[in-house]
This record gives sequence, structure tokens and C-alpha cells, in this order.
Amino acid sequence: MAAPNGREVRAIPVPTEVADRVATALRESQSDKESFARTTIMRRQQQELLLRSKLDRAYDDRLSGRISDELWSSKSAELEAELQRVRAEMERHERASHEYEATGLQILELAQNAYSLYVTENPQQQARLVKTLLSNCSFDRGSLCPTYRKPFDLFAKGAETEDWLLRLDSNQQPSG
Repeated sequence: MAAPNGREVRAIPVPTEVADRVATALRESQSDKESFARTTIMRRQQQELLLRSKLDRAYDDRLSGRISDELWSSKSAELEAELQRVRAEMERHERASHEYEATGLQILELAQNAYSLYVTENPQQQARLVKTLLSNCSFDRGSLCPTYRKPFDLFAKGAETEDWLLRLDSNQQPSG
């Protein structure tokens, strides 16, 4: 599926000014993302404490004979499943918070360097790069009609129209 001379790969350049602004925005939004993740994790920790407390009370009720073994088994299984879900959600938020900026910067770097990487790689690596950038391409009258994967579709459209929708005016608001 490699592009014959890299034309489709060359179509996603990101101007340095745009790339710098995107990188800055990613770095700035990283603190917002981390704050959101911390808040969410704190809520989940409170939820975890509440579930643990319920589980402990249910166990005490079982030991004192206030609830049957069957009810204990059922309720403890429910509470343990909910605890696992809460813990998994906390881990997901922690991972997402750490990966957000790094992933965004890697995508931006790939978009900026895609063509230079393409021309220096062997055919297998070229095909791998093209598969990373494109999906579901079609042919129309002998011409390749590329369909870019997200977010590379935005880069290709921005390069084609030169409307990056990322230009900011002097007070850092999107310009119209």
C-alpha cells in the first residue's frame, strides 16, 4: 500500500509556527488534564473507601449472624466487582494523564517528519508509515484517493486549505 513517491505522505506537513503553537497548547493543557485526573482519582478514592466500609460492615453482619451466608456471598461479590471497576478507572485516569502530552507531541513530530522519514526508510518501513497515516484508500480513474487516519486528516486538510483553525489572535483566542 506504499505511496508511489510519497505524495500522500508529503501532504501532511505542519508549519513550524502551527506545530509550536500546538506543542505549547499541549503542554499548557497537560496541567488541566492532570488537575482533572487528580480530581477524578480523589473521587474514586472516596468511592473506594465507601465500598470498603460497606464490605467491612457486611462482613461484620455476616459474623454476627445478621445476614445469611448466601446474602454475604452475593453482596460481597457485588462490592468486590465495584471495587475492581473503581480501581481500574483510577488506573486509566492516571495512565491517560501521563500519556496525554507525550502522545500528542509524538503525533505532531510524526506529522512534521513523515516525509523525511518516508524517503529514508526501506519499502517495508515505508508501507508501515503509510498504514499509520492512511486507511481505506481508494482508486479513482487510476489515481490514489487517500483517506487519512485521525488526526493526520486534520493536518492534510490544513495543508491543503492553509486554514489550520489553530491561528490565535493577540489575546490567545481562536481567530475567525
